[in-house]
Amino acid sequence: YFLAAAYVTSFVLCIGFGILQQRAFHRLNLHATHADFVAYVDGLPPISGSENLEEILKTELQTALSQDVVGVSVGWDFAQHSDRILEILEADVTALEPASKADGADEGAAGPQSSARWKWFQGMDKLMLTQVLGIDLTEHSKTPAGP
Repeated sequence: YFLAAAYVTSFVLCIGFGILQQRAFHRLNLHATHADFVAYVDGLPPISGSENLEEILKTELQTALSQDVVGVSVGWDFAQHSDRILEILEADVTALEPASKADGADEGAAGPQSSARWKWFQGMDKLMLTQVLGIDLTEHSKTPAGP
């Protein structure tokens, strides 16, 4: 009987929590948010990126809409350069590692940047690169054998 009561109680509480979350969302969504002031522009021609596209689009949108545009953010298609970007990111992460770790000093002396914290970030980086960006890390993890 205890198991059935626990199941029914947890089910009822989960449904109640879902209702509270939905009500909170609708209550908070009554006010203006960033999503209320977004324009999604699609179908722009390919561009090299040497121009200041954000300023060009901001000016054109202000002219076309006759309204003040606060800012423009452009999402770039960088899939063809993903290998080079991964190399740059790896170099940046390597440069950020504490100097004491590179010198072979005690890892506990690294302070708040402990090895456990860096391992957690490494796992999160791997998740972002593989699952979100679709980058295959197996071909990048091949390192030459040491002397």
